[in-house]
This record gives sequence, structure tokens and C-alpha cells, in this order.
Amino acid sequence: MSKVVADWKQREKERVKRNNARRQAYRDAVIAEKPKLEIEKAEPNPAKTPKSVEEEERDNDADAMAVDESSEDEDN
Repeated sequence: MSKVVADWKQREKERVKRNNARRQAYRDAVIAEKPKLEIEKAEPNPAKTPKSVEEEERDNDADAMAVDESSEDEDN
């Protein structure tokens, strides 16, 4: 085998080792994060919780009033 091919094979082996080590480190980090993610899922985020019926009605009424006001402006 020529020196060039031998050098290329060696570099390729080292590259594969680095990539495998990087992938394994990423997997370990993801596994370490999973318990944290499960805890976050268990606690509801107040910004993402569904609205109560009263809140939805208030929002709908406010939207309807805004539409009514804009249509009155167009009439004048």
C-alpha cells in the first residue's frame, strides 16, 4: 500500500473515532436530560394551560367589540 493510502486510512479511522465519541457524548447528554424533561412535562406551564370557559368568553367578547367598533368607524 502506498504511503498516501495508508495515511488516508489512518486519518479516516481517527475521524470515525472522533465522530463516534461525539455521538456517544450527545446520547449521554440526552439521556441525562430526560428526567428533567419528564419533570417539566409533569408541571403544567401556566402560559400553555387551556383557558377557562369564562376567560374564553371574555376574549371572544373583547374581539367582538373590537370588530363592532371598527365597522362603526367605516360607516362614518
